[in-house]
Amino acid sequence: MDVQKSGDEAVVVVDTNSWVATNKKGFVPPVCNKCMFSDFLKVFFVGGPNSRDDYHIEEGEELFYQIKGDMVLKVIEDGVPKDVRIKEGQVFLLPARVQHSPQRFEGTLGCVVERERKQDEFDCVRYFVKGKPIPTPLWERWFHLNDVVKDLPPVIKEFNESQEKFTNTPGDSSFTTKAAFKPSKVELVEPITLSKFINENIDKINASSVVLFKEQSTSTSTVLLGKGEHNLDSGNTELLLLFERGQGTLKYGSEEFTVPTFNTVRIKPNSKATLTITDGICLTFKFT
Repeated sequence: MDVQKSGDEAVVVVDTNSWVATNKKGFVPPVCNKCMFSDFLKVFFVGGPNSRDDYHIEEGEELFYQIKGDMVLKVIEDGVPKDVRIKEGQVFLLPARVQHSPQRFEGTLGCVVERERKQDEFDCVRYFVKGKPIPTPLWERWFHLNDVVKDLPPVIKEFNESQEKFTNTPGDSSFTTKAAFKPSKVELVEPITLSKFINENIDKINASSVVLFKEQSTSTSTVLLGKGEHNLDSGNTELLLLFERGQGTLKYGSEEFTVPTFNTVRIKPNSKATLTITDGICLTFKFT
């Protein structure tokens, strides 16, 4: 697996193809994901098929980037079930507190980015009564999530062994704690086909930079960078770089890294670097 690191490990550059091949055995049901980075930014890659009937709710946003094949993100939008199909090559920003259930298929690969949970934040795994047109909660668990790869499967296992699953009727163990918050009623924005968007805006991207998801109220920043020299500053959070086309050179202090297409870069908080792109496109993502 090809990984480049700065001496203080503030900058890490990962060959994504190599990393996925090395960690492929970790993409196992029911969730099928494996973390690449797990500090403030939770960057994980997800295979398929998965086997999930649960809906997940969290207080932060999630970035979905579908690399190979399509996926379906089942959501509850203002109380109504809806399927959001995220096609190969598309990116989608899921707002906070939206009930969602990722459905992934064999031979597919996607990247999902979340943020670390604050100590007073809770996630929820919720199941609904089957066969009802209006979503009716059947069983749920609220908990503080530390590790999405490790913490979700035990909750799913608990439900699969519950009486409520077999009766499809709420019971004594359905709701053990009061809900930490109500789901969002926000109207969702359609996924963006990244290659098409880049082609249509290439002159603007190369002239300066272009922000994605501008029509959404968001606590994240997703920016496309083109030709030129770009001064990067992670600020008080982590900065993620996903190289889409061509390659770039990342300079951090006296250290220099070549970043080819489909490499993933994580820059730790309070770090500055210079990215030079002669011919290529880089997507940057951070929580603001």
